[in-house]
Amino acid sequence: MKKILVSMFLLVFGLFLVGCVDTPNGPGSEQPVGEYDDDRLYSMYPFFVSQEQYGSKFEINHTFKTGIFSTVEVLEDIKCESLSSLFNYNFSEEYLKENFVALYFQRVEGMWNEGLCDISYYDLFIENGQIYVTISYDDYQEEGDSVISYFHELILIPREWQQKLYKTSNFEINYNVEFNNSNIKNKYIMRYSKMQEFKDAFRNQILNIKYDDQMYRDIYMLDVYGEYNDCLVATVTWDNYVHTDVFMPMVETFGDITITYDACYPIYACYNSTLYSLTDAYNNGYLTIDDIKDIAEK
Repeated sequence: MKKILVSMFLLVFGLFLVGCVDTPNGPGSEQPVGEYDDDRLYSMYPFFVSQEQYGSKFEINHTFKTGIFSTVEVLEDIKCESLSSLFNYNFSEEYLKENFVALYFQRVEGMWNEGLCDISYYDLFIENGQIYVTISYDDYQEEGDSVISYFHELILIPREWQQKLYKTSNFEINYNVEFNNSNIKNKYIMRYSKMQEFKDAFRNQILNIKYDDQMYRDIYMLDVYGEYNDCLVATVTWDNYVHTDVFMPMVETFGDITITYDACYPIYACYNSTLYSLTDAYNNGYLTIDDIKDIAEK
């Protein structure tokens, strides 16, 4: 009798586990549909579509004010044959409309006549109200005169993200640009993984020493200068940070190049999970003089 009861228990438990495994997942996430965790949300791969790339498969009746060509749209306002086919995912129209809104924006690129090929978006995240996304190109054509090309893009984001945006119209999207051709150096503004590495290093090296209470404080990227050879250069701030309004200049010199910034917001370089001053990063070979010139121009 005991063996029968044990067998029945194991059978029921096994069916329960199967039910858990078969729970449908949301796009780019291992979580059940409709459930999002902020820590995982940022690195979720977005749904995207380009109107030019896919032959005018969608249109939105929206008049933009002068300035940045961008807005957040509800999916009901997108005119297309099918949302599911538009984004090439097997989710129902009802599910998409219930869980997502669309970032609608015009990507302006100075490029060649043939343009850049096989574009994809990934590593989309929102930090302190600003949108960051990496654009990846598999190929490009270098022939022809230089022109300006305009791409109308849609990227779906969970509705919860809309509350994290600084504003919902005429906003700027910060692009990371990655060329997959191995002969071309990747040019990043900032990857989410590097941002997290930077924050962890700042917490361990600065905050945990500055504050003996070791309490958790949200850290925000303030100015991002770029990612150079796997070395992210940026300044940060954190919750309840109080500083004087008096500008206190901090100067770092590299030959004939001088970089001056407010000592209240030092510029750090994060390499291999360790923070360095610009001078130390340069002396250690993590930043080149060309990197320093680029940082100085920003």
